[in-house]
Amino acid sequence: MHLWLDPNFWSRHFVEVFAAQLNAFVDAIERRVLPGFDSIDREAREAAQREYERLGRMPANDSFDMADAAEQAVDAGIALYQALWGVRQALLNLSAAALYHLFEQQLLLFHRRQVLHPSNQNDLSQVSFEALKLALAAVGVHVNSLPSWPIIEELRLLANAVKHGEGISAAKLRGVRPQFFTDPSIASTLPTIGLPKSINMPLAGQDIYVTRADLARYSRALTNFWIDLAAAITPHADQAQAAQQLDGADPPISKTDA
Repeated sequence: MHLWLDPNFWSRHFVEVFAAQLNAFVDAIERRVLPGFDSIDREAREAAQREYERLGRMPANDSFDMADAAEQAVDAGIALYQALWGVRQALLNLSAAALYHLFEQQLLLFHRRQVLHPSNQNDLSQVSFEALKLALAAVGVHVNSLPSWPIIEELRLLANAVKHGEGISAAKLRGVRPQFFTDPSIASTLPTIGLPKSINMPLAGQDIYVTRADLARYSRALTNFWIDLAAAITPHADQAQAAQQLDGADPPISKTDA
């Protein structure tokens, strides 16, 4: 039976649902989550002031003066700033990984609902990204050839490095985007430092440094992927329907049958 792709449904779904979900995710991170960290400078100064005042209210001690209190208060402020900045970076790293896996789930939904027969939709041995790529390639739709694919592959490596730390994906990512491994707070002054021998805790905001601009770049690439895939499946659908009529093949499985 010929693989039949339904562009009348999926072309709209790719853009109106899948791309919209991805864009909404990034927009929420950008506009709702990250602004909560815009005031950490002020919060750190306030924390230092509170600590200084607390220490000033303590009973006098010959071995401890207010100069020591000021130093201890500054340390408290710095500690809070570093902790919050680490959480902010961890959220950016985690958001990049989540963005890729949301995209991957969308692909697998398309695979189940359109490409696989309903009887195979829950067969985990058949449900995979690689199986989908092979099925589409067999009918001339090559997702690896779409213009946005290199950026998506980069995002896949990043997602794996964020989740697992050091490994094959991290090693490959160093060759593609070495700037991910340089702490932006030192990049301008010490550009050769920041490529650790191992990635240990990217989910603590360390070792990998995704930026807001990176998330926006990946969001655009994923949106373009769905637009390009919609264009790629449209001519194939017409060809497949014509072939079915000529050879008397079984009627196509529609998305409603799935």
